[in-house]
Amino acid sequence: MITRSSLSSLLFPGGARPPALCPTLASKPRRRFFQLSQALLEESRGSWATSPIYAYTGISTWWRVVFDYERAKRAQIELSKHVREVDEIEYPVRYAAGVDVSFKGSLAIGAAVVVEYPSLRVVEERIAFTKVEIPYVPTFLAFREVPPALRALKMLGTNYQVLFVDGNGRLHPRKAGFACHLGVLVDKPTIGVAKKLLLGVLRWVDESEAEVVVDGEVLGYAVKLSGKVFYVSVGHKLTLRTAVSLVKAFSRRGTSLPEPLRAAHSLSVRGRSSLA
Repeated sequence: MITRSSLSSLLFPGGARPPALCPTLASKPRRRFFQLSQALLEESRGSWATSPIYAYTGISTWWRVVFDYERAKRAQIELSKHVREVDEIEYPVRYAAGVDVSFKGSLAIGAAVVVEYPSLRVVEERIAFTKVEIPYVPTFLAFREVPPALRALKMLGTNYQVLFVDGNGRLHPRKAGFACHLGVLVDKPTIGVAKKLLLGVLRWVDESEAEVVVDGEVLGYAVKLSGKVFYVSVGHKLTLRTAVSLVKAFSRRGTSLPEPLRAAHSLSVRGRSSLA
């Protein structure tokens, strides 16, 4: 049976090694591609994993991945059906994780931290490196960033109650941004926090908050902290209002990002700087 943990490895069947070290993919990429697809369909028996979430989105060759946009769109649409916008968070919230991904050349640096509440002190941090195989394509960032982010998150030993993700959740053309992908995979209450507005119009509620409206539906909130605005949306297992409240609770006065994301970003930058 396909599990959430095994899904993360399907993107790169050869692991984090360079494509040249994956003889199965290098020699018969198309056959391998369809074998994976068929196996996943047969084993999952109608679950959400039958969609081409990771394994189906590209065909690895010696030197590149041919990214299939239509398959990726279908994967996002299918995944969006499994995002839960209800509060399933465990109270009291004592620990929150934050995850950020940066890049250097062909390497991705995934950084995960855990922050304690109410001190907002970092109690754990982990970093992971993976090879980048998927190109940068707006609205498809999850396919590029999930592998390093998930690897770093799986290294954490602290049982966190909520996950902050540097990217959109429901505030996405197909309601399936990076935060939704990670939220469904780790099955934790997850919040997407983006620095730029991807889509929608703002309807200000007061001086510090605005609804982000897309086709008449509120998919996110613009939140202003210390003069800077960022955009909050549901990733998984939370309502939008609870997500906004948690963002404010985990933010320090005078900073422009929630502490779990600020710390994760700092860690990913240090990891990138450590590379020769």
